[in-house]
Amino acid sequence: MTDGDDDDTTPPGEWPPSEEHALDGGDDSPTPEEGSEATLWGEEEGSSGKEDRLPAEERAPDEEEQEEEKAPSAQPDEGDGLPPTGVHQVVFRDDDADEERLAEHVPSFEEYRRLREEGAAARGAGGEPEMESGAGGEPSGEETGGTSDPGDAEPSVPTDRPSVSKDIGAPGADAADDVADTLGDGEPRDDTYDGGDTLDGAEPLEGMSLPEDDAPDAMTGDRTYEEELAREAADLFPTGYEHTAEEIHQRRLETHRRHRRNGRIRLLILIAALALIVFVIVEAVGGGGTPAKPPPRGPITPTSTVSGRSFLAKGLDADVLPGNLLISDWGSRKLLVISPKGQIVWHYDQTSPVLKPFNPDYAFFTRSGKQIVISEEGNARIDVLTVKNRQIVYHYGHYGQQGTGKNYLSDPSNALEEGSEIVIGDVRNCRIVLVKPPHHSVAKSIGRTGVCKHAPPRELDSPTSAFPMRNGGTVITETGDAHVDLLSAAGKLVGSLRVPGFKLPESVNETSAGDLIAVDHTHPGAVEIFTTAGKVLWSYRKRSGAGELRDPAVAYVLPDDEVIVSDEYHDRVIVIDPKTNKIVWQYGHTGVPGGGSGYLDVPVGLDFVTPNSLLDHYAAANPPR
Repeated sequence: MTDGDDDDTTPPGEWPPSEEHALDGGDDSPTPEEGSEATLWGEEEGSSGKEDRLPAEERAPDEEEQEEEKAPSAQPDEGDGLPPTGVHQVVFRDDDADEERLAEHVPSFEEYRRLREEGAAARGAGGEPEMESGAGGEPSGEETGGTSDPGDAEPSVPTDRPSVSKDIGAPGADAADDVADTLGDGEPRDDTYDGGDTLDGAEPLEGMSLPEDDAPDAMTGDRTYEEELAREAADLFPTGYEHTAEEIHQRRLETHRRHRRNGRIRLLILIAALALIVFVIVEAVGGGGTPAKPPPRGPITPTSTVSGRSFLAKGLDADVLPGNLLISDWGSRKLLVISPKGQIVWHYDQTSPVLKPFNPDYAFFTRSGKQIVISEEGNARIDVLTVKNRQIVYHYGHYGQQGTGKNYLSDPSNALEEGSEIVIGDVRNCRIVLVKPPHHSVAKSIGRTGVCKHAPPRELDSPTSAFPMRNGGTVITETGDAHVDLLSAAGKLVGSLRVPGFKLPESVNETSAGDLIAVDHTHPGAVEIFTTAGKVLWSYRKRSGAGELRDPAVAYVLPDDEVIVSDEYHDRVIVIDPKTNKIVWQYGHTGVPGGGSGYLDVPVGLDFVTPNSLLDHYAAANPPR
């Protein structure tokens, strides 16, 4: 090589050294002696034998130090007289013809294995192995002109066997050579041969390491996918009996299919989980039945008349109601006004019910018809809502906090305006409370907090309601003791009686004829009309079938003597004809809760829109005293 060539010599201590270091018997070639760097392989005749080294003065000091440190490791392997297996040395020559000849006579692994077996057999027979020349008639080590001690003589090995310029991990390796190869699917490839596989199934290739790839542009830049698979199979399994390139290709395809299957399964699980979460949320907010329609637009008020689809069952009488009806639907968390034909006229529902859900029990218009008083029994408070703007303008009680002190309630039931005050049935505090908005102090209390027994008007047992009477008096319903108490306008006890046959009388109120009507809040439920002396005038109780009631909440007598009832847990409001005891009007689907048009979910309170509201019938109504 010329002085302008790069230094491609193998640093001292690596095996095997490049052929440029081999002795050719010339004058410029020193004779290796015992203990020198190494006994080198034979070189072809005609080779120059000149060392391709820089002069010592041109070499960096650290290179000389590395050569001195690595010199002791340059001794050849004395095991079987052959160079260590698995180490490949690339020989660079100036003569292109030599390179082509070397490439043509690369011995196969089978030939190499046969040479080793013959050498082992010769040594076992007590004689030196007589090595044949290489594939191209390579001369033995004696023909190179090199000398060595007879005891250290080794059989010649063909010098045209290809090798890389450095062992894997050798000092001085470029950083780029340390980058590991990867398979086509992105998985890292372990290039280190662990010695577990053998050439012929018997003898492991101990210490063998596969060469690392050189720079991509030199080694892999022009290879096709099939060539890469073939190279990978040859690297992993040198004898070719384990896996072919096609098998590796199929393994890659199977891995890709498995990843895609797993991805699809994970996606389906995620979609199912999201669908389940959406379903639970919809059910929690009362989204059963048909989907709810968007809020009506325009100047729609509870007194408006509308056109459109009727949600009443066929064959029912749409003319039994005196006007539009207000329903407080506890389960769907909204108020709605429907026409006698079952058309949606007006509604109110909370826009952000996540933190404080809205659960109306009873709802009544004020005397002016501009506001609605709402009781939220489970939330321990009452609200005042403006009809026009749909805004809450007053609260009494703390949301979700039961209590007995100022501005506290415990399970408030019916609440309605009488005069300038709001009368509240404070059930668990066993009292009737009068409050005067916008203040939050108790104006008057009937009954004693914490004393729940029947001794009106001083003490009451779980009063649920206090409705006005036409004479200015008040009728109070005590659920705990199943009594009905009649108070005068001055607050004196006029009479007290039990409702015949009732276990849980609820929302007792006066009819236009001066009698009383009540519901039995049980299952099966009942409705009765009776006199103030306790005489039953009419009773409705079905034990089964479509006419059965389940926990009715309130009942009123209509102008034509029909009776309207909120049938809570049958999710409907019905009108009963007392003459036939048959249902002649119904809104909602029996036993099917929902928040959409035509559906209800536990309806509790009822009131008619002005001029047919409950308070419109009691011009002399005053709060109890």
